[in-house]
Amino acid sequence: MIISLIFIISSTVVKDIQFFDYNLQLLPVQEYTKVLLEGCEITDQIGAPELPVKPIFVSLPRGSKVTNIRVLNKESEVLNGVFHLTWAQPPVILLQKEIKKREEPDKKIYGSDNLYPVDIIQFKGLARFDNQTICELLIYPLQYLPASGKLIFYKKIQFAIDYSPGIKIPARTGIIKTIATNPEDVEFHPARQPDDFDYVIISDPPIDTVFQRLADWKTKKGVRTMLRTKTWILSHYPGEDEPAKIRNYIKTLPDSGVQYVLLGGDTDIIPCRFAYAMTCEAGYYPGREDTMPADLYFADLQGTWDEDNDGSYGEIEDSVDLYPDLFVGRAPVNTISEAQKFVEKVLIYERNPAPGYLIQAMFAADILWSDPYTDQGIHKNRIGNESFPQYFDITKLYRSQGNLTPAAVKNSLRQGMGLSNHDGHGWIDVIGCGTGYLHREDFDTLTNAPYYGIFCSIGCWTSAFDFNSISESFVNSPQGGGVAYIGNSSYGWGSPGNPGFGYSDRFDSRIFYSLFKENHFHLGACLALAKAHFIPYSREKNVYRWHQYQINLLGDPELPVWTDTPETLMVSFPDSIPTGNSRVLITVRDKTTGAPIRDALVCLMKLNESYDRGYTDASGSIYLSTTAQTSGNFDLTVSAHNFIPKEFTIPVISGSYVSFLGWQINDSSGNNDGIANPNEDIFLTLTLKNTGNATADNIQLVLSSQDPLITITDSTEYVGSLNPGDSTVITNAFNVNIGSASNGHGIYLELRVSENTKTIIYNPILLIGTPVFDFQEMVVDNLPTLPGDTAAIFLRTENKGYGYAHSPYILLNTTDPYVSILTDSVSGNDIAPESSDTLGPLIVAVHQDCPAGHHPLFNFFISAEGYNHSQDFNLIVGSTGFSDDMESGSALWTTDGTNNLWHISTRRSFSPSHSWYCGEETNGQYVNNMDCYIQTIPFMVYENSVLRFYRWFQVPIYGADGIYVIVIKSTSPDTLADTLDFIGTGGALESRDIQSEWFEEEYSLAPYAGGDTILVRISFISDNDGDVGEGFYIDDVNIENFTPVEIQSDSPSAFALFNLHPNPFQNNLYIKLATTKPLIPQIKVFDITGRIVKTLSRNLFPKDKTIVWDGTDDQGQKLPSGVYFIQVTTTDQCRTEKAILLR
Repeated sequence: MIISLIFIISSTVVKDIQFFDYNLQLLPVQEYTKVLLEGCEITDQIGAPELPVKPIFVSLPRGSKVTNIRVLNKESEVLNGVFHLTWAQPPVILLQKEIKKREEPDKKIYGSDNLYPVDIIQFKGLARFDNQTICELLIYPLQYLPASGKLIFYKKIQFAIDYSPGIKIPARTGIIKTIATNPEDVEFHPARQPDDFDYVIISDPPIDTVFQRLADWKTKKGVRTMLRTKTWILSHYPGEDEPAKIRNYIKTLPDSGVQYVLLGGDTDIIPCRFAYAMTCEAGYYPGREDTMPADLYFADLQGTWDEDNDGSYGEIEDSVDLYPDLFVGRAPVNTISEAQKFVEKVLIYERNPAPGYLIQAMFAADILWSDPYTDQGIHKNRIGNESFPQYFDITKLYRSQGNLTPAAVKNSLRQGMGLSNHDGHGWIDVIGCGTGYLHREDFDTLTNAPYYGIFCSIGCWTSAFDFNSISESFVNSPQGGGVAYIGNSSYGWGSPGNPGFGYSDRFDSRIFYSLFKENHFHLGACLALAKAHFIPYSREKNVYRWHQYQINLLGDPELPVWTDTPETLMVSFPDSIPTGNSRVLITVRDKTTGAPIRDALVCLMKLNESYDRGYTDASGSIYLSTTAQTSGNFDLTVSAHNFIPKEFTIPVISGSYVSFLGWQINDSSGNNDGIANPNEDIFLTLTLKNTGNATADNIQLVLSSQDPLITITDSTEYVGSLNPGDSTVITNAFNVNIGSASNGHGIYLELRVSENTKTIIYNPILLIGTPVFDFQEMVVDNLPTLPGDTAAIFLRTENKGYGYAHSPYILLNTTDPYVSILTDSVSGNDIAPESSDTLGPLIVAVHQDCPAGHHPLFNFFISAEGYNHSQDFNLIVGSTGFSDDMESGSALWTTDGTNNLWHISTRRSFSPSHSWYCGEETNGQYVNNMDCYIQTIPFMVYENSVLRFYRWFQVPIYGADGIYVIVIKSTSPDTLADTLDFIGTGGALESRDIQSEWFEEEYSLAPYAGGDTILVRISFISDNDGDVGEGFYIDDVNIENFTPVEIQSDSPSAFALFNLHPNPFQNNLYIKLATTKPLIPQIKVFDITGRIVKTLSRNLFPKDKTIVWDGTDDQGQKLPSGVYFIQVTTTDQCRTEKAILLR
C-alpha cells in the first residue's frame, strides 16, 4: 500500500522581475519612437501606445485561486527626453493586397497625462497545467505619460500573489518547470521505472513498420520509444470520432513518462482535428479558413475541446487551456517511400550530419505591402540580432536589397542551410520570393541531400497539411528538402508599415528566441514553449489564439536542433560487462577541452534483457545498471547537445569481474566536508564488488592521472580475493594532493583493477568544488531606522559553487560619518553547495544628527576559506511610513479642490468614531461637478512599502463618480503622479465588485524606492448627470514596510534551534527549543505581508523550553487561516519557519 501525504497549502508567492536598460531600444520611426525591450512583446490595443509587455507564468498548488496580486516594490527611472510613441494598428492577413487607411492614435489616451497602462501587472487568468495551477500575468516594464511625453522604465518589479488553499502534488511531466518563473516551487520526480516510455509513434499499416527504425534509434540513445498503430487504438479507446479516440489514448501517456508523440502519417492515415479560434472574414476560402488543422489538440490533453457539445472544437466556450501536456509533431507521409525518406533524414541529421552547413542560415524577407511600406528585412535583422549567435553565417535575401528571387532562395537551399526563415506571402502550394514564387515541384526537386535543415515560414496556408501543401513537399522531397517545417495551416497575419510586429512576426521571433536564448533545443519543445509564451494573450477570440492552432510542426518533436558546430565527445567505460547484475561507470568529457559534460544522455542496453539510461552529473559521470542473462554485446550510446553521438559495443564476459562502485572522499586533514577542494590533501575510500560468477584472486589497484593539478602520493592497493557477490570497502585506498584547481574543474583519473585473469580500467572524474558567493538582499530588522537608532542587518547569501562555504565570515565597512559600526563582523553556519542562507546580525548605530533623507552606503565583504565576495548596499535612515485613524483631526492632511466637501465626520467610521467624508454633513449627499481631494503631508517610504486604508461608499451604478488613489513624488521636478486605482461608479478594478460596506484597500507604493519622499492623494470626482449618492468615507490610512519573510532550508542547523508541532495547526502551535544552551530567545510571528502580529514574551518559557501560540495577535484577537512565519532569535542565531493556521 502506498500512502501519499498531500498538503493543503494557502500562501503567498513573491517574485522579482528585472529588466536591464542595455536591452532597451528606442527606435526612431519617422517623427515617432518605437520602444522595444529584449524578451518582451509589444502591446496591441488598436490606437494605443505600443509598449513592451512580458507574459509571466507562476506555478501555484493545484486547485488554488488567486485572491490578490500586489506590487510590493518597483525600481524605476524617468527616461531622458520627450517621446512621441507609435501606436498599434489592426492586424491584416498577409493575402490582403490593399491596406485601408491607417488607424489614428486614440485621442483619449494621447491627449491625457494619465499613466498608460494604468497597472504594470495585469492578471489574465488561471489554468491547470502539469498537475499545477498556473497563474498568467502580463508585466509592463514601461509606463507612458502621453501628454508630457515622459517614459518611466521599471528596472525591477517585485510582486506578490496571494492564493487560497490548493493541493501540493508533484508535477506530472515537469514541463511546467521550463516556463514557470518559480520552478523552485514545483516538485517533480523525474525518476523513471524500467518499463517507462519517453516517446510514442502512432502510425498504421502499411507504413507503420518503417517507423520502427526511428523508434529503435531513439530507444538506443536513451529515449525509449514505442510504436502504436491507429487500428489498435481505435479498437481499444472510446471517442466520438478517430481524432477523439487517438487523443483519449494519448491522454494516458504522460502518466507513464511520455514526453513526445509523433503522428506518423498524413491526415488520411492519422486524421487531424480542425479548431476554431475566431472569424476572420477574409473570404478567400469560406468554410475552411476559420477552422484549421491543429495538432495542438493531441498535445493539450485537458478537457474535450468541445465542452458545449456543438461539434465545433477549440472555441472560447470549450475551455481549452492551450498548454502542451507533451510535445507533438507530424510526419506528413502517405507512402512507404516517403516514410523511409522521413526516417532517413532524421537519422542523418541526428547521428551523422554533413559538415559545415548546420550554422548556415537563410533569411528570405519580402516587402509585404508597398503602401504602407513594410520591409520584412527589418524583422529578419531583428531576429538575427536578438536571438542568433554571432557565429551563425546568415544569407540575407531581402526584396528591399534587390536579391530576393525564387532562384536565389532555391540556390541557397541547394547549398544546404541548417535553418531557413521565410518572411513573405504564400499559399497552399507556393511561397512568395520577391519577384515570384517557388512551387511544390521546386521543393520536390531540391537536390541538397544530405544537407537537411529546418524551414520556418509565416506565409499564409503554406502548411495547410489537410491539402497537398508545399510544406509537405519540403519534408518529403526525395533528394533534398529538409528534416522539418514549421508553418501556418491558415492565414499569416502582419502589421502594415510595422515590420516585425505583426502577429505572425511575433510567433516567428519567439521560436528562435526559444531555441537560442531559452535553450529549448528539442524541436517540439522549442515550438510548443514558444507558443505557450503567448497563452495569456490568447484567452479571447483573437489572432493570438488563431496562431496557437494554426502553427504546426511537420517533423520529429524530439529532434535535437543543432545550434553550433558539432563537437566530439570523449567517453570512458570498462571494456567488458559481466554476466548477471552489475553497475557500470561511464564518464563523458569534451574531447577538445577535456571538461566534464553535464547532462549528457547515456544509454546502456542489451536487446530485451537490460535497459538503463540517465544523464551525467556535474562531474560528467553516471552509473548504469546492467542485467546480462546471455552472452553477446551491450550497446552504449552517448549524446549531448551540439555533440556528435557516440555509439559503442561492450562484450559480455563470464568469470570473475571486480566492479568499481564509487568512492568516498576523506578530507579529514582539510575541512572534512567530503568534497575535493583546491590545495587539499585527501584520501579516497573505494567500494568494490565481484559482480562476476567466479572468484577474483590477487586483486590489485593502481590509480593514476595526467592532470597537472593533482599529485597521487599513494597510488596502489592490494585487496586479495573476492568471491562472487562479495563486496569490500577499502578505507583510505589512495592519497591524493590537489593543486590550485578552480570550481567545477574535473580531474580525469585512471583506476586499473587487476586480478589473475584480467585488468579492468575505470576512469572516474574527481570534481573540484569551491564556494561562489552572491548577496541576494540586505534585510534590516525593526524598521524604520531613525537617527539615534541601532539597527540589526542581515544578508541573504547565495553559494553558487560546488563546494561548501564553511563558517562564512562577513565584514561590514563604511566611511559614512553619520553611522558607527557596533558589530562589524559575523560568522554564519555552513552554506551547502548551490544553496543559500541568511547571515547576521551586523549592528550599526545611526548618529542623532544624521540628516533627513541621508542613506549611508555600506560595503559587505564575505569570506570562507579564502573565497571572497564584496557588495554595496544603502541603509535607509529616517522615519518612514504614515498612519492616521482620523481621531486627532486633520493635522496630517491638506484638502482642496472644486466644490470641496471633504471633512472629518462622525457620520460613519471604521474605527473608532471619526473618518474623512466627502459629502454634505447635513443631508449625507455629495453634489455634481466635484473635483477635490485629501492629501497626506509628505513622508518617506521604505522599500517594499504598502498603502492600506478602509473605505465605505455609495454612488450611482452609472456615471463617472468616484475616487482616484494617487501617489505623488514630492521631490520630482515634474511632480510625477502615479494613479493606483479608480473606485466608484463602474470604475472598480477588473473582477472586483463595487462594494458599499467597509473594505480594506491595499496598494504597493512603487515606483518609489526606499528613501523617497511621497504624498498620497485621494481625489473625488463627480460628473454633471444630476445623479448623486452618499459618497465616500476614508478611515485608518496606513503606509508601512512589507518584509518578505524567508523560510530557512531544512538543514541540520535549522532544526538545531527549534521545531514546530503540529503543523498545520488549528488551536495551539507548540514551539519547542531543540538546544541545551541556557538562553532566552525572542520569538516573533509574522503574517504573509511581513507584519509582526505577535511577540511572545520571554518570561513565558517553562523548563522544557516550550511555548504555546494560540493563533491570536498581540490584542488577543483570533487571526484568520493562512500562512504565518515563526522567527526565533538568540544571541548567535536567527531562524524562521513556516506555520499554517487552519480555522
